[in-house]
Amino acid sequence: MAADLTHTRLRFSLRVLFIVTTVAAVLSCWAVYQLKWIHQRRQALDWFAASDRCWYAPSLVGARIQASAPWSLRVFGEQGVVGVGIDREQFATGNVPYRRSDLERLFPEARIDWSRDGRYEDDP
Repeated sequence: MAADLTHTRLRFSLRVLFIVTTVAAVLSCWAVYQLKWIHQRRQALDWFAASDRCWYAPSLVGARIQASAPWSLRVFGEQGVVGVGIDREQFATGNVPYRRSDLERLFPEARIDWSRDGRYEDDP
C-alpha cells in the first residue's frame, strides 16, 4: 500500500512563471521606491531637527490638527508631518539643502511655512 502513494507535484506553465516573476519584480521596485522616499523624508527631518532656524511638526495622535502620510508610505508605518517651517534668510544664504519643490515632493501632506525674524511670511 505504501508503494501505491503517488506524489502530487505542483505543475504550472512557463507563462504562469513569467507572470509571477513580473508581478514580483514590479512589487519589489514599488517597495524599494517607497522605502527610498521614507529614507529621504527622515534625512530631511533629521536636518530640520539639527537646524536652529527650521522646524517641523509631526502628526500626533489626539492632536487638533492631523496629517496622514501618503497611503503608500503608511503601509510601511511612516507618520505624517503637519507642517515644515524654514527661515527665509537661511534659505536665501543657500544653507538649506532642499528646494521648495523638494519639500513639496517629500512632504505632500504638510504645509510649508516661511518666516523672517520669527514672523510668518507669504511664500517666495
